[in-house]
Amino acid sequence: MRAFILLSSTLTGAAILGVACGDREAGSGFVGDQPPAASVDDASVMRSDASLGGTGDGSSAEGGTSVSLSDYRLDPPTVTLDLSSTLTTQPTTTFKAFAKANGSQTETDVTAQSVFYLAVNPLLGTFAANGPVFSPNTSLRGGDATVRGRISNGNGVILEADATLSVRLTASLAPGAGVPANADAMFTRSAGTTGSRKPVIVYPSSGAMLPPNLGQFELHFKPGETSDLFEVTYQSASLTLKQRLHCAVSTRVDGGCVASLDQTAFDYLAQSNRGRGTVKVSVNGTSAPDTQRFESELIEIQFAESDVRGALYYWWADRSGANDGKIMRTEFGLNKAPEVFLQKGKDGINACIGCHALSRDGKRMVASTNSDGMGSFTTGQGAQVLVPDLSLAKSDAKFFAKKEDPNNRVQFAAFNPSGDRFVGVYGNDNDQSLKSGDRNKLWMFDGATGDRISTETVSLAVEPSHVAWSPDGNMIAFSAAGIHSTNAQRPKKCGVSMITKAATGWGAVEVVVPQASGKNRFNPDFSPESNVMLFSESNCPGGDNNSTDCDGEDDPSSATWATKPVANATAVKLANAAAPSIMDGQVTALHDTFARSTPYVSNHNGGKLFWVTVSSRRREGLRNSAGSQQLWMFAVDPAKVLAGVDGSYKPFFLPFQDLTTSNHFAQWAANFISETSPVPTPPPPAQSGPPEPPPR
Repeated sequence: MRAFILLSSTLTGAAILGVACGDREAGSGFVGDQPPAASVDDASVMRSDASLGGTGDGSSAEGGTSVSLSDYRLDPPTVTLDLSSTLTTQPTTTFKAFAKANGSQTETDVTAQSVFYLAVNPLLGTFAANGPVFSPNTSLRGGDATVRGRISNGNGVILEADATLSVRLTASLAPGAGVPANADAMFTRSAGTTGSRKPVIVYPSSGAMLPPNLGQFELHFKPGETSDLFEVTYQSASLTLKQRLHCAVSTRVDGGCVASLDQTAFDYLAQSNRGRGTVKVSVNGTSAPDTQRFESELIEIQFAESDVRGALYYWWADRSGANDGKIMRTEFGLNKAPEVFLQKGKDGINACIGCHALSRDGKRMVASTNSDGMGSFTTGQGAQVLVPDLSLAKSDAKFFAKKEDPNNRVQFAAFNPSGDRFVGVYGNDNDQSLKSGDRNKLWMFDGATGDRISTETVSLAVEPSHVAWSPDGNMIAFSAAGIHSTNAQRPKKCGVSMITKAATGWGAVEVVVPQASGKNRFNPDFSPESNVMLFSESNCPGGDNNSTDCDGEDDPSSATWATKPVANATAVKLANAAAPSIMDGQVTALHDTFARSTPYVSNHNGGKLFWVTVSSRRREGLRNSAGSQQLWMFAVDPAKVLAGVDGSYKPFFLPFQDLTTSNHFAQWAANFISETSPVPTPPPPAQSGPPEPPPR
């Protein structure tokens, strides 16, 4: 810490300044977040006992003088610092502080009596001991920051002044195998114009927004004729990142090339650009015999200001069906391979386990076995599996509260915010004990035991499916089936309805999105702040609501829509999220279903974002030519949706999943809780206040 002494002096000619520094260091937190304004406790401001004669703005009890400062400023007012990944020692920069004392027109250097910190973008670097020397973060990143200096005036008031620091990072990754030593000269060749020679970027889509903690990234491109050496460039105001690779014909994926970034390289890219606008991406191609290089068209991507947090559980199925039925899980942002949580044929689970729901805190999970009607009725259709405490070991006798229980069957479910209740639907025709009227119920269950609570169950005038309980606890939304199917998993001619919490119990059904001929509107979910409702909409082939391509399961034409959760709302299609990629070509039937929101809303450039996962059969760039279901993700600006316009960004696929399998029905929770991680994931540290320079 910096230590200072309050000075008083007889003012004869030049003034001597009296200031001091506190012992608080600059805080840290979300990149791009600004710390709260500092507060100074006047009672803690201690005057010096020194008493010297003189005149000034204020006097001590003994007639001494405190110095009054004005026109406090930092120098230089703007600084640009150039970093490079090739340097062993990165440059630093030193600021100075100046002020005028007691009305003097002469500035005095008060650097030694000031403290310095980053008021904006604090993870860009540090001021050691809050001194004037800025050193960049050892995990190199570019970006802009506000440097703030603080000094204590003689009357105890803290003065502040700002300067602008711009850090620009140039990074070159180690060349891939097969890149020749003279590559520098090859990529400074003149640019050719032959269209067939130009590379074409096919993933990600231009306009994608990515989380800065995604951790892995792939750029896919078609190489163009003849070229086999490539330079990928990521360019923004704060970063120039170059990657060179050799892409031989024998190593290509579906005729194209994949340029991967590891965690270090991805951090160069993401941390330098989080919340800072677009990054322009291009690919140059050439070959040893060439005399020219050929450049692709640019695409633009963005990085969100804040990380995505939460636990993600999803259903995994072998494409062959030989090993059908696993629930996988992972903690987002840790760049770890997902783990098997529950699996058919293990842990005492005999039937296929699939549809599942998590409590918001991540402590509980309920699931259903054989809920789509596979197998004989007695072996598990809709049988309930409940894990009331995910921090227990599977060997613990209390791990399962229900294990394929046929007496409390459930098809789809959703927990309330506290996790002590979950609501479920069930309607399998094979259940001979199920009365037709019982299909029209929202069954309420005890979140700890899994038992139905008949006194809290809600009877409806419609048949419900696909339930969602809002994060604020005040709404339960569901698909309202217009045509009964053999089970609740494939409802037809649905609209979206909801019930709202009343003074006692629940209110009457409100239609949010109506049923319509030739359409299926199904599977609602809520945004983290409960102010946006998501749902899927599909168009029935030939207008036939009985079509199996319009049954709410895996409809080819389905896409994600959003609306306010109010009666008779006007919905907007999230067209950016539904747009096909280059490799999808003219195919718009992408099977986007089961939209599920992440548990947190995040700040972004003065507004907000939340994130959504969907199951989709779109192409993962050059991968997934077989078209299996995979998990895709996209960001949504809720303010735009509430204004009635598309607030979505282009989607990207989750890079940690196994693309040789079918993955879908993703569900989110706020925390990843397991036997080895029994404590909820702590939130990022709160931004602390700035360092104080109080007189001592």
